[in-house]
Amino acid sequence: MNPKGTTCHQAEADIILAVLNESGGGEMKITNNDAEARAARLERLKIRVILAGLAIAGIISNAISHYLPYWLEPIAKELGTALIVSAVLGATVDFFFKEELARNAFLAAFRYVLPGEFKDEVAKILTYPFIGTDHTWKVKIEKLADFTLVTTTVEKK
Repeated sequence: MNPKGTTCHQAEADIILAVLNESGGGEMKITNNDAEARAARLERLKIRVILAGLAIAGIISNAISHYLPYWLEPIAKELGTALIVSAVLGATVDFFFKEELARNAFLAAFRYVLPGEFKDEVAKILTYPFIGTDHTWKVKIEKLADFTLVTTTVEKK
């Protein structure tokens, strides 16, 4: 489990573990990591460049199919169409479903491990749209005699 004062980067799973921590107490700070954000933007840019390349290759394949021998013309035309369709699907449906899959997997996981009395409240918190350049969320958990006290602080720019 997390020691007191642990700093986590976008680690929702660590929040769940801290809530379930039986040792009582503990504080963690969740911050955005600029290096991780830049790496994620670079990966998205690479994917977009590859998809644009597929679309351009498909257009070129369709355009030059008329100049190829008669037996290669239908192959080049169909290949070009397939490349264009794959680029469009990759740019639209794939991005949407990856994000949706990650969200659904996390929601299913936290509902499985979280006690019943916390499930609805955590679901409300997770659906709140956090938009900002910098977001710090501090969660402090204290085990008192009859109950557990959870204190959160949110700082957002």
